[in-house]
Amino acid sequence: MSFLSSIFCYQNSKTKDDINIFCCSCCYSSQKIGDVPRKENLITSYPIIPKILETTSTTFQVLVSPMRHKLGFTYASEGSKLANFKSLELIRKSLLKWETYYPELLTQLQNPFPRNTVAITVCKPNFGIGNSCQEIYLVEKDSPELIETQSDAFSYQQLTENVHATYFNQDGIQFLAGLCYYPFSSNSKSLKNDETAIFLALAAAEPYPLSNRNTSENRVHYNVYGRYCSKVGKRVAVHCKDSIFHIEAETESRRNSQLFKYVSCEECSEEAKNYRWEDPVLVQKEKIVDGYPITDEPYVPTVMNYLYMNCTLKNNKNSPCIHVQFAEESKVLSSRKSLDMVRELLLDQFDDDLEGIDYLIEPLPRNTIAQSDKRVAVDCIREYGHIDYDHVNNEYLVTPCRECMNHFQNRLLELYRNPHLQDQIKSQKNEETLKSFKKYWKKMKPEVMKYLKTLTVNYSIENNSYEAIRTKMLRYVAYHAQREEKKREMDKGYPITPTPREPHFMHLAEDRQMFTLSKHPNPMLKLTYAAVGTDIANAESLEMIRKKLLIWFNKYPEVKKEIENPFPNNTLAVSFSQMNFQVGDGPQEFRPFDCFTESPNAYYNYQKVSDSLHRTLYNEKGIEYLAGITFYPAPQGSPKFLNTNEFLLSWIQCSAESYPQCDRKMRPHYINYNQYGRYCNEAGKRVLVLFDSVDGTVYHKQFNHTKNKYVRTPCAECKIDHTDYKWIEPKKEGAVTPASEIAVESSQPKPCEDLVPTAKKLSPLDILESAGITLQLLLKLNNLDQNTKISMVHKNTKEVLAEKKKPEISGLLLFVMLNPDWEIDTDNEILLNQNSNALIPEEVVLHMCHRSTGVELDNAELPKVSDLAKWLDENPEYNVHQKHALIAKLTLGCEYEDRIGLDSSVFPVLDEISEAGSDEVAESVTNSTSESESSVSDFEEEDEVSGSEYSSRWDNQEEQSNLQTNEETNKKTDETPLESNENSTGSVSSASSHESLLEDLELSDGESVSEDDFELV
Repeated sequence: MSFLSSIFCYQNSKTKDDINIFCCSCCYSSQKIGDVPRKENLITSYPIIPKILETTSTTFQVLVSPMRHKLGFTYASEGSKLANFKSLELIRKSLLKWETYYPELLTQLQNPFPRNTVAITVCKPNFGIGNSCQEIYLVEKDSPELIETQSDAFSYQQLTENVHATYFNQDGIQFLAGLCYYPFSSNSKSLKNDETAIFLALAAAEPYPLSNRNTSENRVHYNVYGRYCSKVGKRVAVHCKDSIFHIEAETESRRNSQLFKYVSCEECSEEAKNYRWEDPVLVQKEKIVDGYPITDEPYVPTVMNYLYMNCTLKNNKNSPCIHVQFAEESKVLSSRKSLDMVRELLLDQFDDDLEGIDYLIEPLPRNTIAQSDKRVAVDCIREYGHIDYDHVNNEYLVTPCRECMNHFQNRLLELYRNPHLQDQIKSQKNEETLKSFKKYWKKMKPEVMKYLKTLTVNYSIENNSYEAIRTKMLRYVAYHAQREEKKREMDKGYPITPTPREPHFMHLAEDRQMFTLSKHPNPMLKLTYAAVGTDIANAESLEMIRKKLLIWFNKYPEVKKEIENPFPNNTLAVSFSQMNFQVGDGPQEFRPFDCFTESPNAYYNYQKVSDSLHRTLYNEKGIEYLAGITFYPAPQGSPKFLNTNEFLLSWIQCSAESYPQCDRKMRPHYINYNQYGRYCNEAGKRVLVLFDSVDGTVYHKQFNHTKNKYVRTPCAECKIDHTDYKWIEPKKEGAVTPASEIAVESSQPKPCEDLVPTAKKLSPLDILESAGITLQLLLKLNNLDQNTKISMVHKNTKEVLAEKKKPEISGLLLFVMLNPDWEIDTDNEILLNQNSNALIPEEVVLHMCHRSTGVELDNAELPKVSDLAKWLDENPEYNVHQKHALIAKLTLGCEYEDRIGLDSSVFPVLDEISEAGSDEVAESVTNSTSESESSVSDFEEEDEVSGSEYSSRWDNQEEQSNLQTNEETNKKTDETPLESNENSTGSVSSASSHESLLEDLELSDGESVSEDDFELV
């Protein structure tokens, strides 16, 4: 019940004598209209503010209910007592009755209003409260969005000294928008007048928008409604319980307890008998269904006869396309929804005509009276033919028409002749885009139209930057045409050339920066710069490659420190070599380390993989090696292809051949992830091969850039090669063994023929244990420098290995795998000097991490070695951190093996290993190979962020794998295993020194990984 319920609790009364029983007394009178005229204040175009508020500093607060009923409160300074307490109570009790069904507002009304409340604003549904007490505006239904209205749409009236009304005027109807009450009444007469004015305003109000009054809340619940009565010349509240009466304020002072009186009215009685509601929309639909007559002259609405108009005509070469007529600029005549509907319809019809779209970018102003489209043929067709609309069933009827379909397709050709688009494309040096535009327009059109509507959805009438929107839209069209063309080129593949292909902006190169690792004498990273201040490269593209480099050079602080900060926008190229190669002078120039002798028949080739990625290939003895990769950041305004480039980076490295060549079955990618690279004659290029160890199927793994899917293609040639493959040690060419080395050579063992199978069947710990290296001994070795040489003895002869042939700790696992007849010399004084009891003191605190999230536990809660078993039993959700895995395994044995690391397969890792652990890398790579058609987003805006974690893990794992594999390769290619140790100097020795003993254990582990599907989002 609303505030009206306090007035009409007499609604069940049957006679005039019963009227005296309702709450607020009224008197019945047979007085005729005009007997006692009531003087009212004039309606003005501006609100009237009490003078006391003109000099008072105030604050304003608005309360909103879910049904969009709103209350506004204006407060004076704290402690002020301008308001009268009785007035505040009057409006508060009235609001309590009015807001009965809105408990969230009732809670604000339970307590008396503070005395510093100087104004209370109440607005009707479909209206909102602005920034002051009498500022009310029209809003969209069920939305807070402001509806633009003309300046004279609102009017104001002072009903009493303290009650002010705001009206909204439309189509000659006066709608009550809201009331504002100033609580300054101090005597009972003023309070009575205020209460009467509030009631009559609400009872006579016309609900907005215009609707059937018989279904209104006032009519259904309180038997009152409002209408304009010509006899009294104003809107009146009409009571319609039994008879028809006007409800008016009681002006006589003889009966002070009564607020209202009832006055009979013949006009209102006659109107009530004949009232019939006609929905304007249904009436209009009926006329549309029946059809309007065809006339010799056009029908012109009445409003067009007396309004001043001007016209805008847009020509499209052959004929007029849009004709818009306007009224005076100050007039707000047309509905914004109606204008937007027409504009969207025109956008859909002109979606093949950039000139028409160019005009419609600017929303039609509110003084628009009429718009027409003169392209008759295009008006009535779509791709399928003619379209008619069934207004009764509310559905479209399509009549196929071959002639119109051909006409529609021919209209598309106008797009490519548009001078704006041609100038835009030529200015960006993308002339090829125009040639390929026709091929990709059909696919691009929905996205372009969606983008265009997004540009103008938040249009403001003060915003006049239409030219900027036009330019942005044209760039968007050109951008997507270029994207589609580049994706097609990447799928087709770029040719291998004898000379590098550099982007056009490389002529700006002025400076370069080389990075040399402390453990490598040759530079492996180079950045090429333009002049300082040149803004060319896209920041996202630069950031992507910088994060890759941070992962690859994670163990080299001297390089990591240099690339921790974002690259400047004048960076033109990033060049980084592969293992055993160094960067040269040019951006794509790479060569082997100085310790390698380059074959006189060797040569270099170059291939563009994408606009940003280029690779340099070193060819020696018919084998193609990856020497280095050059990344050119995408220029600003060009497609970035961040996801694609991340995938291609990993694909290039995983499919590459190690230099020097080695047994692919010894590579970690083959052992752990069932993948390797080879040249496939059937495909005519180098491919990444995946194989299933269970069913023996062999696939090519590649990425379809056009369809945005991972594709696995079975290959018969690669399957035969995979089945019949056997590694043959390459023969040495003209190698001369010094005489002094013959005796030692003859006494040393040869590599075992069953080396590879053994390595695959045994775990790294088992292999080391066969050479006498136990877990306790591993802890001792872990405390030593990884470059320390370890003494080895022959298992049978007990002969001590020569000093220059002793393996370093970092290469100990590989030495044991290649020389199974040798074991560690446990009597070596280096090991004897290591106090094993001091390695695991009982008071050492071990790091713990959450089993599922990997989050480390706070230091205050970490357990000691002596309490480890008990602590693990009490905290089943935590595991021992990987950095203390060896200590835990040595202390607890196999009983708690599943409580060490994130899972039971975790091997110990040193602190220097990157936080992107190999277990996560293995899961990412394996998941990617198990999904044959994982989709990525169709456009760069949706897929720029995705895929980075996947690629970074793959790259981190690949960098570790390269270090391990090249160490193995250098020792196996041209020498026996022991000779390789003797000659492991220069960068070859450095390469092996980068990997610790425990990293060798991790990379050689053959544990299976998750087979969950992988998908780039």
